[in-house]
Amino acid sequence: MAIKTFTAGETLTAADTNTYLNNGGLVYLAQGFAINTAALDVNGVFNANYDNYRVVLQTASRSTLQYARLQFRSVGALANTNYASRSNWWNLTQANAVFQDYDQSVVAIVGGPSGDQSLNRWSIWTFDISNPFAAQQTGVTGTGTGVRRDDNWYSWVSGGVQTSNTSFTGMRFIPNGGTFDVYYKIYGYRQS
Repeated sequence: MAIKTFTAGETLTAADTNTYLNNGGLVYLAQGFAINTAALDVNGVFNANYDNYRVVLQTASRSTLQYARLQFRSVGALANTNYASRSNWWNLTQANAVFQDYDQSVVAIVGGPSGDQSLNRWSIWTFDISNPFAAQQTGVTGTGTGVRRDDNWYSWVSGGVQTSNTSFTGMRFIPNGGTFDVYYKIYGYRQS
């Protein structure tokens, strides 16, 4: 897209604003929440309008086994195989930061410090999803912060891939066990 230069006295029109000022950044698409749930489905959010997406996910534990996981959906059908994922995390409260990593099984993409799952209380996970609507492998990368039940804070990076070369239209958020409260916002990366 060409860059337009405005001169003194020139009128800025709605067309100029739409063309030159709004062709970048994130576009709000959806939000939702569920209380005390074992799964939250988000359908119809991925489409040909966007290649990449940003998701902000906040969770609160309802049981002792809580960290968020992500699975993809295609026209309502759940993809529960063909995942590879790793989550690396650090305890921020201890004098010596503790680094641990976790290899996820093939059922979901992990978000959170799953190696210490029995103590998780609250977390926020921000992640990007690459090309979920295209019939190709779908990548996820993100970061997060949370607090354990003993008030120690932690931070993590996580990433993964869904390898089935399927066009996905939605996703499911699940805890690794029990139930949780979950709140999400989804944005599309604007294409200029």
